[in-house]
Amino acid sequence: MKNYSKIIKINNLSNLIINKNKYLVNSEKKKDNKSLFNKKIKEKKNFTDSAIDNRIITHVRNLSNNQNIQVIPSITFESNSDLLLSKIIFKNETILMSWIKSLLKLEKIFFEVEKKLGFFPSLNFMAKYCNFKQKKLKNMIVIGKYSKKILIKKSLKLIISISKKYSDKGLAFEDLIAEGILGFMKGIKKFDFTKGHKFTTYAHWWIRQSISRAIDDQSRIIRIPVYVKEILNKITKIKMTYYEKFNKYPNVKELSLISGIDENQIQKLLLSCNDVISLDATLDSNDEGDPLRDSVEDLSTISSFKYATEKNLKTDMEKAIMALSDRESAVIRLRYGLDDGKERTLEEIGEFLNVTRERARQIEIKALNKLRKENLLDIFNDYL
Repeated sequence: MKNYSKIIKINNLSNLIINKNKYLVNSEKKKDNKSLFNKKIKEKKNFTDSAIDNRIITHVRNLSNNQNIQVIPSITFESNSDLLLSKIIFKNETILMSWIKSLLKLEKIFFEVEKKLGFFPSLNFMAKYCNFKQKKLKNMIVIGKYSKKILIKKSLKLIISISKKYSDKGLAFEDLIAEGILGFMKGIKKFDFTKGHKFTTYAHWWIRQSISRAIDDQSRIIRIPVYVKEILNKITKIKMTYYEKFNKYPNVKELSLISGIDENQIQKLLLSCNDVISLDATLDSNDEGDPLRDSVEDLSTISSFKYATEKNLKTDMEKAIMALSDRESAVIRLRYGLDDGKERTLEEIGEFLNVTRERARQIEIKALNKLRKENLLDIFNDYL
């Protein structure tokens, strides 16, 4: 009841300020007859526009009564009502929430009207639509937005403290705070301040939920669906429980028996949870070292030692084959693929040399015996 009395006092205070401003304006206009005359002329010029606005308002009201309209995100509105704000003390959480709830209702009305008209309505139009004076509507928006800023500022320490608990989950700390604020704003929309509960306790869950969902969606280069993440968390809990009982981690078969999930599916899930590391990441934590790709072995290139060994082997083979005849040299080259790396069968060699398969085999044996006899094969022992 105390909170409601404070809300009533603040509403009365805002009405007093509005009436005072209205009185000051009227007194100034009475002193200036010329401005009063111009005002009457302006009212006559706007008479037609006002009539059209009234017809549109009636049409929009009829539409909104027949259709369900969804809430659209927050509006932006700037105001110079510093005098009004300076006279209102925003200390009570319930008072702040009451003004914010009023702002959210106005936002809903603004955007449902925009949806029907096809353009964003002016403040004067909305004042007529809501049966408010323009200054009262303006003050309600300003106070509501000001209350929202104060509530976020008061709860920023809570958002930061929750964000710190998730700082090592793969998302930047600034992004965690931003996601926490978004969750906080969701909590404002869902909170019912009339039940007397403390809002920060209620908002704590929404902040954690928003941050954890953002980590699941954004922390990995390759996104894992939420349902897969939940299964992985279940498997992790099973592994930790199993380790506490038996002092060892379960294998895939044991995980399948405990969880009831197929072994192949568990293997795929465990592979999917491996972190992906960018090759552009630096080796040092201060982001000033060499990129990781500079330390990865390039398998497409040949090391200098291997290149020198292969070159020497090729030279020694050429020296050994020089002791053979042309036909013997051709058979050895084709048989072992010394030129192109492709080994041929005796039939292929016979067709190439226009001899039989048996004759090609005899030439091969003769060539190998010649190399053994002259100890030319011993030079290849160093390469084995």
